[in-house]
Amino acid sequence: MRLFSKKPKTILFLGLKDCGKTSIIYSFIFKEEIKTIPTVGVEEIEVKINKKKFNFFDMTGCYYASKIWFHYYPYSDAVVYVIDINSLCDKSKYIEEVDYLKDVINKYNKKIVIVLTKYTKRTKENIEDIKNTLFLHIAENCKNRINSISIIQYDINDRPNEYLKNWLLKI
Repeated sequence: MRLFSKKPKTILFLGLKDCGKTSIIYSFIFKEEIKTIPTVGVEEIEVKINKKKFNFFDMTGCYYASKIWFHYYPYSDAVVYVIDINSLCDKSKYIEEVDYLKDVINKYNKKIVIVLTKYTKRTKENIEDIKNTLFLHIAENCKNRINSISIIQYDINDRPNEYLKNWLLKI
């Protein structure tokens, strides 16, 4: 019997609505793609990755809900911020995404991985430009935190995404 058991790492999955947060979480549980419905409120999901336990908090992405995200920060170990890459091609949605992201980065000192999802042919061709523009915008506004931020691409067919899995295991 262990005297001290390791506490599961708490990970917040944040992002605007319909960006793929739940699908990413389910990729760690199910071998095939599962049809999801929009998350209402907050859903806690326990996940085991290579014998390491995690509590994933799937946070709803509706506008009003972003106000409750910040109540969960003090109790979390890291943040997975999910962005539908198509929203970065729309100027008004880009501004909304980056504003939320800047708040997340600047208000709390947590490790953050930004996960870009939902590629189309157009966005796949421009992925490096999109990532570089996003990174530069973050660097410009969040200079003191840039070393704790990673940006990755997520393909739903990569179940689970190896980069994301390795990133989580290092927390």
